[in-house]
Amino acid sequence: MPAGAVIVTGDTEGVDALAIDVAREMGLQVDAMRKTAGDEDRYPGESWKGLNERMINSGVELVLAFHLDIAVPGKARGTRHVIELAEARGIGVKLIDGWG
Repeated sequence: MPAGAVIVTGDTEGVDALAIDVAREMGLQVDAMRKTAGDEDRYPGESWKGLNERMINSGVELVLAFHLDIAVPGKARGTRHVIELAEARGIGVKLIDGWG
């Protein structure tokens, strides 16, 4: 991990919460972003889209995306969304979709 690296993550349970815990245990700086009223206003019922946009627009240089069900229709909508946003901006994406 480069010196001064900041881990930017969302506010959901599961992988986001785990990323926060692991990053802090490693002594890394964490920017744990939360959904806002503005996100909800922009995307009623899907405020995670606004959060994803803000995370991508924060200056991230690499997206680490974790989802075991990424290929399952109807699953991983938020993960797929953030991957699409990153790829559209030319930001590298590393998808972890299995443990083997």
